[in-house]
Amino acid sequence: MFSPPVRNGAAEYTVGVQAAPIGLRLTAQSPTAIVPDLEVAQTAFRKYRREILSELVNNRSLFKTPPSSDSLDAITPNWGFVIGEKTTLNPYMVVISNIPTEKFPAIVDFHLKSLSISRTTIKPTFELVYISPASQAPVIDFSWDADGCSDLEVEEVSDVPLDETAAALTLKDPAAEARKKAAEKEKVKAALRAAEEARAAAEAAAAEFLDTYDLSDSESAFSEWLSDEEA
Repeated sequence: MFSPPVRNGAAEYTVGVQAAPIGLRLTAQSPTAIVPDLEVAQTAFRKYRREILSELVNNRSLFKTPPSSDSLDAITPNWGFVIGEKTTLNPYMVVISNIPTEKFPAIVDFHLKSLSISRTTIKPTFELVYISPASQAPVIDFSWDADGCSDLEVEEVSDVPLDETAAALTLKDPAAEARKKAAEKEKVKAALRAAEEARAAAEAAAAEFLDTYDLSDSESAFSEWLSDEEA
């Protein structure tokens, strides 16, 4: 599936990939204007990425020190599309197209050609492959006869504001979410340990003070600093 690695600079290798296209059928108006069904496309890209990384892990001949699945997953950004003000391809992906401009609009797919591998990231290079011409969009073919409508009541239609947020789609990477959750959990544990250590140090200082000094009847034994359970 993979060709022998070729060194590309001091800290990067390029590995050729022999694999089938992802299996998408996306409409493209041009090599850079692609209209995806985001849910379908992202699911396909995630599955394809997972399969390629699994093949890398199992291909022991590529690496002097074989990597783990987690280590490769951590340095491989999501493949596919990025949702924002405008939907774009993930900037970590290189996408080339040899489809003649006269073929567009077209149905296209993504074919993984190579991977650039370094210690910090894995970048894929895809080729946009032509499948078939895009079908023409359906049209309304009424015969518009203004005279025939003259006696009909015409309902006034007011403009309805577009709810732009309703169509917004946020894509989440489960692996990234899990790593973030684990990191936040460690922060909480560290804060609790620090609080426990500070409490123990404060109680030791209070005990040492009381062993050294006598308190008058009007002085409290630090009770105002303790909870009701500890006072």
